[in-house]
Amino acid sequence: MAGEILKQAEIPYLIQSEDIGIFGPGASPAPSGARLLVHQEDLQDAKILLSGLV
Repeated sequence: MAGEILKQAEIPYLIQSEDIGIFGPGASPAPSGARLLVHQEDLQDAKILLSGLV
């Protein structure tokens, strides 16, 4: 969901998780969590856009 919000805002992102398999993020739960990475220059905008999700 967070990735889709960033995509709509044209903010590049990367999702990292040890649990992401061949089907990519969202195909199954990530029990150990995941990291959502954005460029430093997009960080403030991403925080504002995603603040309602936490």
